[in-house]
Amino acid sequence: MLPNGDRIWRVTVYSKNAKTLNLVYDHFYMPPGAKLFLYNPAHTEVIGAFTQYNNKPHHRFATGLIRGNTTVLEYYEPAEVFGEGIISINKVVHGYRGFFSAEKGFGDSGSCNNNVNCPEAADWQDQKRAVAMILSGGFRACSGAMVNNVANDCTPYFLTANHCLDSSVETWVFMFNYESPTCENIDGPLNQTVSGCTLLAHASPSDFALLLLSELPPVDYNVYYAGWSAETVAGTSSTGIHHPAGDIKKITFNYDPLVSSAGLSGVPNSHWEVTEWEDGTTEGGSSGSPLFDQNHRIVGQLHGGEAACNNISYDAYGKFTYSWNTGTSAATRLQDWLDSANTGILV
Repeated sequence: MLPNGDRIWRVTVYSKNAKTLNLVYDHFYMPPGAKLFLYNPAHTEVIGAFTQYNNKPHHRFATGLIRGNTTVLEYYEPAEVFGEGIISINKVVHGYRGFFSAEKGFGDSGSCNNNVNCPEAADWQDQKRAVAMILSGGFRACSGAMVNNVANDCTPYFLTANHCLDSSVETWVFMFNYESPTCENIDGPLNQTVSGCTLLAHASPSDFALLLLSELPPVDYNVYYAGWSAETVAGTSSTGIHHPAGDIKKITFNYDPLVSSAGLSGVPNSHWEVTEWEDGTTEGGSSGSPLFDQNHRIVGQLHGGEAACNNISYDAYGKFTYSWNTGTSAATRLQDWLDSANTGILV
């Protein structure tokens, strides 16, 4: 109890041998003026403050990763909102291998991958800032990217793959700027996250999903809203930016024209196919990541394929142009959201 009647609570969550901890909440509410922070005992990692601006209509929430086996929650509540805050933890996610999950994490991607701060990525320093990793229930799931819209109003739209969706989508955590600061394999920051989203549109033929993040990414994340092309012209070359195997952000290059194909859905002309990568590859965890054409515009998101460091083979990306207006309603196409005024702009 503070002298002015404000109150502070602290509680420590400990899980023996955990590499990381993160929390999922089944009821979360911050009254005006209240703040929640999470940090490790040494205060070298801090996330928050979470405030009333993080409240969701469904009252569910999730917070990102803290390295180590101990996380401290600190909740501050002003006297004028006495007893109104609710922080109900229903899941503690214990990372027991690497960073984040049982299968994927830092250093787990193939050695042929290029870090996004290597010299070959010099021309992609804007676009890399659009790409984020998705954590579902605390586990490494997929990749995706922030996308601009015709109104240029910074609405936080996020494009990923339909097959990445699950029942926990409302409490997904989006981790930005998880990358090495240099070309070397150095682990990146875990604390630049946004929690929660709403599913706006999705469809299986081109395997796309468009999400609306629950809040704008903070200004200091320096997030980029990527451009795109809904034209049907095949790119003369292409570049992928992604989180293979839940690793730090990587970049992959294809120097050949894209090929129209049925992809993995079997629907004719629904995918762009990269017949083989010339530099780098994709892996599990790359799903949903953007494919950029030679003009640095998104033309698709990764559905899947057979490419690997030891297998020069294809990858299939759901076409942005197919997802644009092929669906029968706003819930199955991109156009209604990214060009809500129906201007007809395709780039």
